[in-house]
Amino acid sequence: MRKLLSIIVSAFIFNTAKRKYIRDFIQNYSIIDYFRFKKCKYRVLSLGSICFPRVVTTYAKIKPRKIYGEKSSVFDLAYHSDINAEINLINNGFENYFDDIEFNTKENCWVNPSINALYNHDARLERDVFIEIYKKRIENFYDYINDNKFLLAVYSTSYVAKYTKEDIENLYDALKKKRGDKKFAFIVINHSQYLKDAKFDMENTLFIDISYFNMDNWADKVRKTKEGKELVKNIGNKIKKFMKSFDL
Repeated sequence: MRKLLSIIVSAFIFNTAKRKYIRDFIQNYSIIDYFRFKKCKYRVLSLGSICFPRVVTTYAKIKPRKIYGEKSSVFDLAYHSDINAEINLINNGFENYFDDIEFNTKENCWVNPSINALYNHDARLERDVFIEIYKKRIENFYDYINDNKFLLAVYSTSYVAKYTKEDIENLYDALKKKRGDKKFAFIVINHSQYLKDAKFDMENTLFIDISYFNMDNWADKVRKTKEGKELVKNIGNKIKKFMKSFDL
């Protein structure tokens, strides 16, 4: 019923972003969730490499939706396939981040070949608008990083890239350096066959291996298939159990 109502109400809104927001609000807004998120003691930051961390934590009601005022960060809605390039961005303050931005007609979206980044969610934006939005998302990244609330940082490995144990440890170290004395936990959702048997001894770290799950068309799977919905539920439950150890 909510879905049908959202389609009818938003049918006459021609701005794509506003139409999407209205539909999300009608379909998903809950006053109970609003107040629950308002008083929670933590924040959730996606570190990429794809938008899977944001999707999973949102569906599991761990991370608030945009309709509750949640801010999008720089890694939320992009694909960063080179973890070392991402680590360098965090370490150097996103220096020269926009220098090599270009529109790729084959991918039909903005890309940054120098850091192997692809922005498939923002394909329709003009270049100037794209840059302004991502400048704001970089600011939002630091808003999360510098917040005194407990931080849950979630990284999802690419299912096509090669990884080493040291790559993940270096990402953790970059985050730890930026957080300073502020408390955080590090969650790795693993899709990579190269890391499925990895063991980490980093403090406050949860490793969730789902390398067995076929990630082709994963967005449709987690929304529409029993297998995908069950996967999201299981990941959400593991994260919630992990959060209890920090009294969150």
